[in-house]
Amino acid sequence: MIGRRLGLGVGIVISLLLTCCGGDTKESPLPPGVSAAQGSSHLTISGKAFYEDMPYTENGFIVLHVNTPIRHAIINLIAHDGIVLLSSSQTGEDGSFSFSNIDNSGRRGGVFLQIQAKNADDSASPAEVRSLQGALQGVSGPTLDDSSSDNFQSVEIISRAEDKGGAFNILDNFLKGGAFIQEPGFCPSSLNTECKAPFLTAFWEPGSGEGSFFDSGGPAIFISGGGGDKDADEYDDTVILHEYGHFIAGSFSHDNSPGGLHSLGDNTQDIRLSWSEGWATFFASAVLGSPLAVDTNAKGVFAFNIDDNTVTFIKDGFLTGGVLTSIFTTDEIANSSVLWDIMTATGFPSIWKSFTEIPLSDTATMESFSVLFMNQNPATKNSFQTILTGRRIELFPDSGESGESALIVNGSSQHHTLYTTNSSNPFGDEDIISFSATAGTPYTVKTLNLTNGADTFLTIDSGSGLTNDNADGSSYLLNCAPCPKNDQTTLSSSASFTPSTGGMLFVHVTRSPNAPLSTGLTGSYDIKLTSP
Repeated sequence: MIGRRLGLGVGIVISLLLTCCGGDTKESPLPPGVSAAQGSSHLTISGKAFYEDMPYTENGFIVLHVNTPIRHAIINLIAHDGIVLLSSSQTGEDGSFSFSNIDNSGRRGGVFLQIQAKNADDSASPAEVRSLQGALQGVSGPTLDDSSSDNFQSVEIISRAEDKGGAFNILDNFLKGGAFIQEPGFCPSSLNTECKAPFLTAFWEPGSGEGSFFDSGGPAIFISGGGGDKDADEYDDTVILHEYGHFIAGSFSHDNSPGGLHSLGDNTQDIRLSWSEGWATFFASAVLGSPLAVDTNAKGVFAFNIDDNTVTFIKDGFLTGGVLTSIFTTDEIANSSVLWDIMTATGFPSIWKSFTEIPLSDTATMESFSVLFMNQNPATKNSFQTILTGRRIELFPDSGESGESALIVNGSSQHHTLYTTNSSNPFGDEDIISFSATAGTPYTVKTLNLTNGADTFLTIDSGSGLTNDNADGSSYLLNCAPCPKNDQTTLSSSASFTPSTGGMLFVHVTRSPNAPLSTGLTGSYDIKLTSP
């Protein structure tokens, strides 16, 4: 007991010494932004929020940054004292915001505005941008001392390009894409919606990651950069809207693409991939009203035009260029170019209607889109076919459908398409081609120059039921991984035989029953008959 009292007494003495002697102690400082006086009971604040945009041309970014409104974003008014949310609102189309009659009198003065990289739920495209670790991106304005004033007008908040401006540029492009498909007359009545895109999360932070992509599992879009060329994409509008185009496809149509690496100028792609990438590139151009797609990086710029297929490539100050040869349904830019040409001729709504009505039972490709488009727009069928054939896309019956010409031994090859005269369901064609055979003479019939995703299967009416799928004897799973190239030879067919009796024989050519999903339902091919 005595020890306790003594200890307590010593504590009191020490406390008195500390507080009475002066000079060695200081009053605890106020938290940053907090005033010593009471906050306002009827605080009013208004102003505008901007982010620094970075315009570009095919030669790269323009030096001048442009203050652009942060539209339809969540803006919070927060008290510094205790970091308390006082009120929440959203910015307008011009970036404006306002708060009125806010009571902060229960705390010490000092408030600030925080703009989140998150669009409001009632915006054209509700979305948010988070860091790769999941933190919501945003920017804060200056501290406002509401202990000395209760009215702040013309407050300006600017998110700099070197800071979080990229997050707001990503959001702004999402808004452009969402508003585009909601234009009056664009949304098909069959959807029974306003074509309002569902909520979307994007992940981005300065200088992180490599490459940009859409993840259908989220759904989420990753807008990344980095790598050797520091290929940051947060200001590459066409890249952002390309990924948003994948999101739109998954939301209003369907996307069967297996994903994976792809490159411009490759016309041997998986037909599902070429349609998916072609649509996404076209969608970006449609929203921006320009056929020019631009991808910048720290060392230069890569740009291509889906209208005339010109390419510009600048690296370390050196300029090169050329023209892409974009042909076939298995080329992504050929798909983009066809859609662009249709839009130029007929407008976007007709494309959007057919795109959104591709049956889920069909694989989404240029083939399935074209059947719908031609049936829904019969008046433009001829002009549409002209656009297709300009890209060597042959989605029509060949001349032999009205009567095949006989094959000539060692003669010229014949050209065919696996496309029937049934316009509502043109798939499942069978070409039956005759030839005159001599007993005891060896023959070889083969398909060659396969294009547009063709995978042929041969049957020879020789009494032996001779058939051939792939000329090299290979076989592929329906859901192949990896899938074969849609080139001129891999999926071709070849059958060699010697008939025991002469007379008229027939070659039957169909799409292979073993065709992998990476191929088309139709396609084009040549066929040739040879004999030593």
